[in-house]
Amino acid sequence: MADYDLLDEAFYVDPYPVLAKMRRNDPCWFDHRLGAFVLTRHGDVSRVLQDDEFSAQRVGQFTRGAPDHLREKVDIYVDALERWLLFIDPPSHTRLRARLQRAFGPVLLPVIEQAAQSAIGHALAEILESPNVDAIASYAYPIPTHVLAKVFGISDSDIDLFKRWTTEIFTLIGAGVADEAAVEAGYRGVIELRKYVLTLLAEKRRKPANDLLSALAIPADTEESEIAEEDLVGLLMSMIVAGHETSTNLIGNALRATLLNPQIRARISSPEELSESAVDEFVRYDGPVASMLRRAKRNVIIAGTAVPEGAFLFSMLLSANRDPRKFSFPDRIDLDRPATQHLGFGVGIHRCVGAFMARIVVGKAIQAFIRQFPEASVGGACVWQRNTSFRGLSKLPLNLGRRADWSFQSQG
Repeated sequence: MADYDLLDEAFYVDPYPVLAKMRRNDPCWFDHRLGAFVLTRHGDVSRVLQDDEFSAQRVGQFTRGAPDHLREKVDIYVDALERWLLFIDPPSHTRLRARLQRAFGPVLLPVIEQAAQSAIGHALAEILESPNVDAIASYAYPIPTHVLAKVFGISDSDIDLFKRWTTEIFTLIGAGVADEAAVEAGYRGVIELRKYVLTLLAEKRRKPANDLLSALAIPADTEESEIAEEDLVGLLMSMIVAGHETSTNLIGNALRATLLNPQIRARISSPEELSESAVDEFVRYDGPVASMLRRAKRNVIIAGTAVPEGAFLFSMLLSANRDPRKFSFPDRIDLDRPATQHLGFGVGIHRCVGAFMARIVVGKAIQAFIRQFPEASVGGACVWQRNTSFRGLSKLPLNLGRRADWSFQSQG
């Protein structure tokens, strides 16, 4: 059995060759540093994410290796995240997701589309006069963040706080092995975000508006069971944190892939609008979520390997979505590929509720950028996040080149 270093800098830059080797030779491999099995084949990943033999309750694993003298802060962090929708099982998950799906539905489509139009137009206008930009800071980050602020009913002045809290919380989630700096960052982010959400809940109940957080804060008359206040706080925290981070990653990853592929660039530059399935292909090819962690509820056999009860498993979405057993020419972008088989938005009861919003925002953002800057190119070294859970760029330097005689605002 080979040895793989999933915490190496080179792996974060380009994980796909290593993942391909693991799929072929060690599809269920135990990583002693992570203290978990690593799954790389589509069938095994799909099974673990859907089967009730596996639990989503795994927050304690994120703090593996944390220094003993920080135990109190670790416990506060774990207690907060254990109430997030991503990290709970039925029946609590069923109640919270029902509240979320009631609030987060087609009624928000006009709000999302108008907010995306405004955010993209503003971002393009900001960078039109710049010869060089960092596409993450100037484009991929502000667009989904402004859209979510509008959908949630949150002041734009709070947007920069989201980024700081998200970065701090995910520093510990994706550390692999929790050092002192990661614990301190995660704790700080959780404490400050929780305080913000409690204030926000009180405001929405006192003065509700036509936004997502008001709908989440106030139960419907038909709601069968009451949701505990701390569970609701956890739901709001997870929505604020998870939504913009994954969309930022997806815009950055998709933009980089487009600029490095002349055929894809030409396709996106065409008058034809980018389809939802095309956005899904970007998710499959280089998605924003690297892995999802699960815990075995009982002894199981996966890919011929005995996995004991209580063991943790990293389900590598990046690998499953390039499994040649499921996809033809998986390392090639095919914008006409059917979108139904990839796992990039999750699967089963934990499938991303906001996937429809991501398709709208990301599709419009990528196409608008390429139409506005038809000669843009990657202008330097890209910097990838060091995170076992998420796949995204922290820096994407671009040379913008010639500007097209085209206005995104006029397309609305």
